[in-house]
Amino acid sequence: MIALITDFGSGDHYGGVMKGVIKSIDPGAEIIDITHDIEPFNVRNAQFILASSYRYFPRGTVFLVVVDPGVGSERRCLAVNDGTHCYVLPDNGIISAVDGGSLRCVELAVPEGASKTFHGRDVFAPAAARLSRGERIDELGAPSPSFIKRDFPPVTVRADGIDATVLHVDRFGNVVISIPSSMMGRVSGKRIRAGRSAIIPRPVGHFDQIGEGAAGLYPGSAGFLELAYRRDSLAAREGIRVGDEVTVDG
Repeated sequence: MIALITDFGSGDHYGGVMKGVIKSIDPGAEIIDITHDIEPFNVRNAQFILASSYRYFPRGTVFLVVVDPGVGSERRCLAVNDGTHCYVLPDNGIISAVDGGSLRCVELAVPEGASKTFHGRDVFAPAAARLSRGERIDELGAPSPSFIKRDFPPVTVRADGIDATVLHVDRFGNVVISIPSSMMGRVSGKRIRAGRSAIIPRPVGHFDQIGEGAAGLYPGSAGFLELAYRRDSLAAREGIRVGDEVTVDG
């Protein structure tokens, strides 16, 4: 099984072409689209989607993650094995969202003649297909002892507050912030500043507990705190976007 995460959207041919390449190499590959709507160029958003997804897939799944603002540059192309799943992706920090300190990593060679703007087609999709048809990770490239690390989740706890980031805005306008749900007690009743807004949301357990016109704070399904209005887009009303800085007053 190959699971796709990209920022390609659905209006262009890029995602479909990658699937064609995969099927050309491994006709029996099962391909699942997790999403092609990552915020363009947003590595943090890609980390969130990967972290929220990989645990729920069968052992041996290959995650093909192409959110690659550095495509064609000196940034490396990687294949990674965590002992349960494999990941094929650019070396820009996305892999830091995967738990565990025993990652095996190889650097993928970029074939002569590969497009400088579409490594998803010419580098990553072929590598994912080779893994799905049974090749070992060490057959794909030379061992890489290091990779770029990008802390996940990005959260800093200070004596007088918490600094975090907007990781995701879903299609309902609910806002996922990079504060683990386990910190609910630390955030409840505090003013949260994000985008152009400063709100004091009501702690709730589910959407129907949010009052009309009030903001709610609740533990989301991905293990992070989320902000929402009841049956309305909090992101749109408050001007909050993926990547915005979040500050919780102490």
